[in-house]
Amino acid sequence: MRVQGILDILKKLFRPNPKPTSFVTRLVLIVLVTSMAGLLGYSYGFYTGTGIPPFTHQTAILPPEVNVNVTAQQVSNFVAADNTALNKYDTGFNCVEYALLLARNAAWAGIPAEVVKIDLEGNTDHIILAFPTKDKGWLFIDPAMGLSLHPRVGGILGDKKIVGLYILRAEWVPFEEVIGNGE
Repeated sequence: MRVQGILDILKKLFRPNPKPTSFVTRLVLIVLVTSMAGLLGYSYGFYTGTGIPPFTHQTAILPPEVNVNVTAQQVSNFVAADNTALNKYDTGFNCVEYALLLARNAAWAGIPAEVVKIDLEGNTDHIILAFPTKDKGWLFIDPAMGLSLHPRVGGILGDKKIVGLYILRAEWVPFEEVIGNGE
């Protein structure tokens, strides 16, 4: 008897509505359900990606101000202490990744670094970093090896002639344009 009573109640709750739902009502319900699903998906994805609940007060985390008064010794000490060169050079991790990783680490240490592309004869190139120092001018570092270089157009890197030296800005800019006087 009790089961029959529950079934009767359920039949009344789920019987078809004799009045059809209007188009506007359906549209509002679809927009509401879609919006809620999107908000829940965004919230889940944001929390999964950042570990912080969305829509909470968040402070931007920026690297420290760059110190333009670094010395060559400070740069050398930083490069020696950095572990970027310990990464294995392989497909997917090459001179580009070395340079970008070391440049990021330098920015976090407050040391300015510029990404430099060296064009070599035979249509090959190599990416290194240039650090402006107050005492010795530009210090060029090959992050893959942790070595100091002195690249010049017409010089030799490895066994190839250097045919171009470019610094990365919003685009590759000839290095001579950045330093101005051809130092």
